[in-house]
Order: sequence, then structure tokens, then C-alpha cells
Amino acid sequence: MKSALNCLRGLALIAVLAVFTAGPVAAAELTLGVEPRYPPEQMAGEYKPLVDYLSRATGHTVKLVVAPSYHSYWRDLRENRKLDIVLEDAHFAAYRHARFYYVPVVKVAEPASFTLVASDLLVDPTLITLVGKRVVTMPSPSLGYAALTEMYPSLTRQPEIESLAKSWKDGVEIVSAGEAEATILPTPLAQQYPNFIPVGTSRDFPGAAVLVRPTLDPKIVGAITTAFLKAHEEQSLIDFNTGLFINQWVRTTAADYVGQDAILKTFFGYRPN
Repeated sequence: MKSALNCLRGLALIAVLAVFTAGPVAAAELTLGVEPRYPPEQMAGEYKPLVDYLSRATGHTVKLVVAPSYHSYWRDLRENRKLDIVLEDAHFAAYRHARFYYVPVVKVAEPASFTLVASDLLVDPTLITLVGKRVVTMPSPSLGYAALTEMYPSLTRQPEIESLAKSWKDGVEIVSAGEAEATILPTPLAQQYPNFIPVGTSRDFPGAAVLVRPTLDPKIVGAITTAFLKAHEEQSLIDFNTGLFINQWVRTTAADYVGQDAILKTFFGYRPN
């Protein structure tokens, strides 16, 4: 019942945000929160094209807010750290909306999935034969880590999960160096490594979402939404979009994310809605 009510609240907020009053909006400084998908020292550089584009396209100054780790990101989310705009995967987006009423406005058009791939030094690897083997992943509770735990729901029959990777490609390098037997990657990235052996693919999740603070000025929300919907036309974002497997952004609503936070239930600090 609460999830349904929260969904209705989100839809109502979206309806309100869609009503734009006449007149210009004074330039604002907006914070953009993103997941720590790269090592901390790389984050500002990797996201600079997006930050610069959004500042140009909206007429507002966008400032990147970077958490040093997924542990910090998850803590800040649970504590409702104030952010104006957030770009995050489906499980976090659902959690943020259901508890703090942030409004999803656009999402990556393609669904997200993750593929567990093994070293080609293994003979016919399977989900079962990887039990007890070293599998490297991005730290908990990234969506890739969470997807891996869904593949291995039994706590007594799991790989030795090593959350050492500082980026998805870091996982590839760790396996290639012989320091782990397998890694889990976004499926489009896994397909770029034909020398690795695909072992299993997760279910599909809704594409990563852009959410806005529920009290953000509707005209600013409109500018942000329009900027993302046109982002695939922006030449300066080609490398950024390729790195995050984004072909295009499309409009979305909270209904697309209802229940996606359930995958977080087994992680420390999860609070039922």
C-alpha cells in the first residue's frame, strides 16, 4: 500500500512539475550527485563533459558531488543528503523516490543487465563451478554487486566475492592478471571481451535514472529534462555516453522503478519503506 501511495505521490509531483509559469528563472547553482563508477581521482574528469553540457544547456551552474566510495554513497543516500539532481541506477533511484520523494524525469532508454564472465583459462565454467572461486566486482551495494548476489542467493554456496574493482574495466584487468577467476560486468562491456567466457546474465533492470529534488523549481526541472532528452545530439558527450553505455535518454516516471529497491534488502542499513 505504501509503495502504491508513494508512486501516486511521485506521479502527482511530476504533474505539478510539468506546469511551467511564465517568466525567466534566475541562474541557480545546482548539485549533481552521481555514483562512484570510477576511481575518486578520475570522477571529476570523467563527468566534466556532462557537467559542462548541463550548465550550458540549462543556463544554471551545475556542480558535481562525488562520494569517495559506494559505502559512502549508500550512507549518504540513506541519510538523505540534499542534492538537486541525481544520476543513479534503478535500485538506488527506487529507494530515493520511495523514501524521499525524489522524482525520476528521464532514464537511459536501454534496460541494464550484468553478465558474469570467467577467465578463458577455466574449462567450461558454470555458476556452480565458480562457487568458492574468486569473483571480483565493484563494491557493495553497486547494482552489479547486487545482481551477483541474486545469481547466488544461498549464502553457503557462493563464490569468494572480492569487491576490489575501482571501475568495471578494473575487474577485467584483475581477471586478466590471474588475480581472480571471474568478474561481473555491464552486459555491453562484457560483450567487448570475446576472450572471456560468459557464465550467466542477470535479469533486466530499468535504465539508470535522472531524479530531481521534489521541491526544485519546475522551470529548472523542465530545463534539466530537455537537456537530457537532447544529450544524444551533443558531440561533446560522445565519449561520456559510450563509457556509460548510454544511447539515448527518454522520459520516465516513478512507476518504472517501483519495487526495484527490493534488491537492497540484504545490504546493511536498508530501511523498509
